[in-house]
This record gives sequence, structure tokens and C-alpha cells, in this order.
Amino acid sequence: VITEETAIAKGVRRMVAVTRGAAASAERKGAELASRVRSLTNAALSEAAPLLGPLREEVDASGISAGLKPVLRDELTAVGKKVMEKKKKEMAALTDVRIQSAKEAAQQAISEGAKSLVHVISLGLDAKLINKVINAVSKEYPELPFMAVSEEEPGSQGAVLCVSWIPKQQVEAGLIASEWNAAALAKWGGKGGGKPNSAQARATTCDDLEGLQQSARDFATSKLA
Repeated sequence: VITEETAIAKGVRRMVAVTRGAAASAERKGAELASRVRSLTNAALSEAAPLLGPLREEVDASGISAGLKPVLRDELTAVGKKVMEKKKKEMAALTDVRIQSAKEAAQQAISEGAKSLVHVISLGLDAKLINKVINAVSKEYPELPFMAVSEEEPGSQGAVLCVSWIPKQQVEAGLIASEWNAAALAKWGGKGGGKPNSAQARATTCDDLEGLQQSARDFATSKLA
């Protein structure tokens, strides 16, 4: 069984092969991996997703046939693409839900006379998706400073991302996006940057999401009093 074939110079290739017991072992391992890979292709994508990485690493490290290995890699890549497509569709649908929730929160904030909105949305640390929420809210409520807060995993007390947008009038009044983010994340050593009217910052941990939001509200109120 040929287990490795590589080019070492122009017109020269290096081949590694095993025989007898080692060859039989390579064949058995190849059949086992092929069976597991093909089971994965037929599994529900939610079940397949966490198994892809470990199985790909096992295939790469195995001493199976050099002809079989790329076939299994291609099959795993195909499953990975399906998983990513499904995840994108799910996140797009979730983003629409978050946009609606944020708009409702903005409307309530305005009706209560609030001068800013600090709102938790659960979109992980995906700044692109969070900015979609920011853009949708700022388009409908162009005079309301808005900070979107999102944890890597809801309730995990892990990494958290703050993305802020501030209308020109409030920037001129002294509310600067990067400073707003810094005030919200000061307790957890958050770092970030951006423009006066839009910025983002991130902390690797946050064990008090309510406290973060209150710090952000207090800072905005102090600047816009």
C-alpha cells in the first residue's frame, strides 16, 4: 500500500509504501475512516459540524493509502461547505430577529426620553452582523446613539464586543464612540478603536453584563446632560 507520494525534484518523486501486516493495517484503517467520513456526509449538519475538525485531523495524520486520503479530504471539505452555508442562512435569519428586537428597544428608549440606547444582541463576535443591526437601527432612529453589546456565547462570561454608533449632533456634544466603548469595558480592560461616530471594542472576559450596560448608560448620560 502506497502511503505517501511527493515530488522532491523536477521529474523525481518519492514514494513510501508498506507491505504485509502494515499494509493490512493501513487498509483496515482506510476502510474505517472512509466509513466514518461517509456516515458524516449522511448525518444532520448540526451533528456533523463538531466532528469535522477532529476527523479531518485524524485523516491527515493517518498512514492510509495515498490515493484514499485526498478523496476523504474532499468529502470532508464538501460537508464543511454545507455546514457553513447552513450556518450563514441561520445567522442571516437570526440577524433579522435581532434587528427587529433592537428597533423595538430603540422605540421604547425614545418613548421613555432616554438619550441613548445600550442593547444586548446575541450575534457572537461577528462585527459584520452586529453592524447590520447598527445600520438598520440608525437608519430608522437617526438621532439616537446606539451601542450594541454581544457576548461570544450568551451567559458564558467570556469575550464580549461593543459596537457603537453616534449621530453627529451627539458627537459634537462630547459623546465619542471609542470613549463610550472604553467606559463600558473599563472594568474588563477592553480595547478597540474607530472613528468619533462609530467604533468597536472587545474584552476577553465579562462577568457582569448588566454592569457593563449601566456603565455605558451612565457615561452617555454624563456627556449628553
